Amino acid sequence: MEIGLLIKSKFDDSSLKFHGNIQTMQHTIKDFELHRNSYKTEETPKHPDFIIYYKNRDGALIKIGAAWYREYIRNGISGEMVSLTFDDPSFDATIHATAFRGEDEYRWPITWRRERSKSA
Repeated sequence: MEIGLLIKSKFDDSSLKFHGNIQTMQHTIKDFELHRNSYKTEETPKHPDFIIYYKNRDGALIKIGAAWYREYIRNGISGEMVSLTFDDPSFDATIHATAFRGEDEYRWPITWRRERSKSA
């Protein structure tokens, strides 16, 4: 299920920049930003590539999640994706979503899929 859009842009220093929006029945998060995680190093490969921030009504940046950027090759075709995790005390549950680069290099649909229940 598509719940939003992630916008990719590059700046003069060739670093990746992302911002986006998600909307569900209970949550609307407009203009969130992905900031590079300064704690991500070669020694910490599992740390997220980005921290997700949202500006509250007062304009303060609030940390609401983390994101991991990946390049992959599947069936001989290369692609890019961003795995997003949103969480906040006001949420009933964490939102896990994925944005895949499609035909448009700069506009990536964000999709959500309910986790399958684990059988006993």
